[in-house]
Amino acid sequence: MSASLEILFSSTARVQVLRLFLLNPEERYYQREIERQSGQPIRAVQREVERLEETGLLVRIPEGQRVFYCLNRDHPLLAELTALFRKAEGLGEEEVPGEKQRAAAPPAPAAQQPFPWMESFQAGPLPEALRQRQAEREWDGAY
Repeated sequence: MSASLEILFSSTARVQVLRLFLLNPEERYYQREIERQSGQPIRAVQREVERLEETGLLVRIPEGQRVFYCLNRDHPLLAELTALFRKAEGLGEEEVPGEKQRAAAPPAPAAQQPFPWMESFQAGPLPEALRQRQAEREWDGAY
């Protein structure tokens, strides 16, 4: 098990991916969702998901053209990792996965947009330099 622990906490991307899964234990994600929600580059997400799957913490679920990942409810360190991440986030420990949750089947995924590019994108405010170019009608030259 010590090899698993060395793998678990050696990168920021791994911590962000773990945080996403451990704080949302009932969810399933595909790699692009993990990328968007964790804020990590896709290559880092691919690498970390592969490593977490090797340790047995994540389970790979192929469905058609997509591959989803979810927590392995039978992993021996799941309760401790969840408690650690919840404590780090300032959350209570009342929702730590236990024996009752392990026996329950995972819920069906919510309906999602089949193409990520069709999802609505909400960008933050433009940087001041781009706003100035937009006001001066030099927008196309700003790229």
